[in-house]
Amino acid sequence: MCRSIMAEALLSHHGGDRVHACSAGSHPAGVVHPLALKVLAELGIDASDARSKSWNEFAGHPFNTILALCDSAAGETCPWFPDSVIRAHWGTRDPFTFIGNEEETLTCFREVRDHLEARIKAMLALPLETLERLDMQKELSEIGLR
Repeated sequence: MCRSIMAEALLSHHGGDRVHACSAGSHPAGVVHPLALKVLAELGIDASDARSKSWNEFAGHPFNTILALCDSAAGETCPWFPDSVIRAHWGTRDPFTFIGNEEETLTCFREVRDHLEARIKAMLALPLETLERLDMQKELSEIGLR
């Protein structure tokens, strides 16, 4: 859940009026991990109003793009949404599950934040309004991997 909250904050910060970002997960923790807030604050992003949400909260919402951050290698559940939605899978490690000392855990949170930020900046550099849906799905799934 930490990574989706970080992605929401990063998208809102870098996307400005171009995007309206929401985050949710299949098993919300109920709280926002303080290290997620800390690593965002290091970039000048205040996410103190963020909250842990279930994707059920957004059932029926008319999204045009879904970025799934689940790590399928870890056996996590990825969301399903109607075919009309542009979907991209950005398999991303969940820093909440990292086991290590305080400094190692903070480093893990920073690495996930930086990975997400790089992909988000690359996504926002695309002409999102003019890309075709099929091209967009492929483009978004591969963004930041080149």
